[in-house]
Amino acid sequence: MGYYLTIDKGNTATKVALWNDSTLLKFGGSIEVGEGLGQLQMDRDEIFSSGIVKAIICSVTEDDSKELNVLKEQGIDVMLFNHQTPIPIVNEYKTPHTLGHDRLAAAVGAWDEYKGKDLLVIDMGSAITYDIVTAAGQYVGGNIAPGMSMRFEALHNYTSRLPRVEAEGELPLWGFNTETAIRSGVISGIIGEINYYKNKLSENHLVILTGGDAEMIAKRLDFPVKLEHELVSTGLNRIILYNENN
Repeated sequence: MGYYLTIDKGNTATKVALWNDSTLLKFGGSIEVGEGLGQLQMDRDEIFSSGIVKAIICSVTEDDSKELNVLKEQGIDVMLFNHQTPIPIVNEYKTPHTLGHDRLAAAVGAWDEYKGKDLLVIDMGSAITYDIVTAAGQYVGGNIAPGMSMRFEALHNYTSRLPRVEAEGELPLWGFNTETAIRSGVISGIIGEINYYKNKLSENHLVILTGGDAEMIAKRLDFPVKLEHELVSTGLNRIILYNENN
């Protein structure tokens, strides 16, 4: 049996992972969009000598040609993940063609990892997405909000005097200068947002955080959460397995 390659192409980076069935063998880390597969932390020759039999590409952009062409040149069977791809959960979104492919893949990954649990899946990337998956395997829907970096950028770009502030630094309850006022406003706002959604759900809902800012926020929440750093990649792998076995 060969290996599977999952490609998660986001707004700012592409994440690539190599799988043996459902076991993660190697995570290639993140590469900047447009750099192509040759810039992976995994050696390109190592990837293509691994006996990959199937690859799946999940993209939030419209251009999959670079990755698609590289894989096809190697004779690899490639699946482009979209709303028509068979998945092991039921998608109840009213406009499935508009649902972000990464959101749906993360929902599949979360459901597969935590079967039998009602889930709130929070992906903290360029945007913050909140998605509900039931224990019965129904993707109900969710919300989209600006991500942490986007909030910092917006305060800087849409005002005349506010500086661009970094997330790392002092975080008092009340800012004592402009820098801490912005940082606390942004990060405390995100924490308050998450608490709001959590309080609207039953106590049985498990909260899962993924994405680049997940770890920073998770340690500041006053309730337990599950951190899953490769949730989209996990979901993509499970989608390959589902299609291979059905």
